[in-house]
Amino acid sequence: MYVAQVEVDDSSVYVLNFIEASQRTEPPRATLYRTRISEPQETATILAEGTFSRFVLGPTHVYFIEHVRVDATPNAGYRELGRLFRVPRSGGSKELLAEGLELGYTAEPILAGPHLYWLGEAYQPTNSVWRTSTDAPSPIERVAEVPVHSAYNLMLSEAYFYWREKRTVSAAPLVVSNALVRLDIQAEGPQEDVLTWPDEEGLVTPYAPISMALTPIGPFAVFGEDDEPSRRLVHLPLAPHPAAQPAGIQELPPGAASLRFHAGSLYYVSTHAQGIHRRNQEEGRVSVLLPDLRGISQLAVSDLGLFFVNASRIQHLPHPD
Repeated sequence: MYVAQVEVDDSSVYVLNFIEASQRTEPPRATLYRTRISEPQETATILAEGTFSRFVLGPTHVYFIEHVRVDATPNAGYRELGRLFRVPRSGGSKELLAEGLELGYTAEPILAGPHLYWLGEAYQPTNSVWRTSTDAPSPIERVAEVPVHSAYNLMLSEAYFYWREKRTVSAAPLVVSNALVRLDIQAEGPQEDVLTWPDEEGLVTPYAPISMALTPIGPFAVFGEDDEPSRRLVHLPLAPHPAAQPAGIQELPPGAASLRFHAGSLYYVSTHAQGIHRRNQEEGRVSVLLPDLRGISQLAVSDLGLFFVNASRIQHLPHPD
């Protein structure tokens, strides 16, 4: 069991504990907990249990997509669909909003207004951005087609969707490129490449979601495969530019994860290094908070401070003065 996600609102902290299935043919198991910031308790309240790996906070509810294994397919061995549920943030019964959702390898939903968006169709040669209503059971709508199989890290700004793609340039020899793609929220036309880059030293990204944070000056991402001795913090642009390229900001310790942006600073933790790291964007200065802390995998940041799980306890660190 490990902590898969931590989020915070004005009054509560939400923690998702995740249990990897012993067999790949079994869906994962997860438990979502909530505890009030003003009334910390020894035991957090269970909001939901099920086969989901991410959740998203809405104004009144928490939303998550449960994975459902269905009949075998000729190539993949099985197919995975999803069911969208919501549960009141204060606790209560979970409500089914939609089923038969096409899912990617991981369901990373994002919330925007009255809709929930996600990337899907993992077992097809292409992908899609889908949406459905969060207010009541509603039809599933295709927002955009993504012409590649490997698409990850769906993000949303005020004007654009962004996501990351892995593309096969050549099969023999194998040559792989990467792309940051955007799509105008209001446009009916195709998406556009913001930036492309090759799989070279320092610029490698895996065939899986990576830790990314969308900021007013562009996305920041943790580059590097899991087995690499170090990782790199990389800055990507918001819009296409002829001279644009991924900008390596700094080397990161192994296991760097949970990249968060708040009030002009980037925060991240590492399962292999000590402390919580904060990078001031204006000055480029990196400081380490709680330098004796070890093995933190997930972090949440708000105006109230930093929230994380240490030794099975939800902990709070106010912002330094």
